[in-house]
Amino acid sequence: MSAVKDGQIIKGLETQLSKLEGEVTVLKSQVKTLNNELVQKLNTISSIRSKIKELGVSKELRISEHAILRYIERVLGINIKEIEETILCDKILTQHSILGKGTFIHPKGFKCITRDNTIVSITD
Repeated sequence: MSAVKDGQIIKGLETQLSKLEGEVTVLKSQVKTLNNELVQKLNTISSIRSKIKELGVSKELRISEHAILRYIERVLGINIKEIEETILCDKILTQHSILGKGTFIHPKGFKCITRDNTIVSITD
């Protein structure tokens, strides 16, 4: 009887083996497909980076926002610290401490848009 039982065990193991081998074949096919897709995506990324670099190298003279800010401050004589103090009034500070990020209405009527503990924009 032991030979019959061993035969049944072998048959069960062979079935498991065949099933697993089939699954491995499917997985290998999926890996190949994913590798092809990965290579295509990496090539596209490389192409986009090259285009960005190519377009970013401009012969035109540009001006940074920092330079504009310094012009406003130094040439026009506008006090930047005073502007900061005006924007960061008690009402805005209180709204932000309660609500966190968002859009808050300043007592002077404009809106302060905050994100990550920074006022990122002002709108009317």
